[in-house]
Amino acid sequence: MNNPEEEEFDSLYAPGAEAIYEDEEYHVPEDELDELSKEFVIQLIDKIMMFMEALVGYELHPYQKPLARRIIESVIINDGEEITALAAR
Repeated sequence: MNNPEEEEFDSLYAPGAEAIYEDEEYHVPEDELDELSKEFVIQLIDKIMMFMEALVGYELHPYQKPLARRIIESVIINDGEEITALAAR
């Protein structure tokens, strides 16, 4: 007998979705950017910012966006920089 929680979890997947994971090879589309390129990092930051806005429910103020983007960039490229900001109350 299946656990009701497992059945609910299994129902979240579309029929045939497990076939995606059964393939031994994964083909990367040719139009994707190189992970080391500046364009890739910029697009990734844009997507993270969009996710953050959807998660939180509102956009950052214009003066907050550059700092948020720089912090995200630092984490992505692992540059180990010390980032500081000065803000008025």
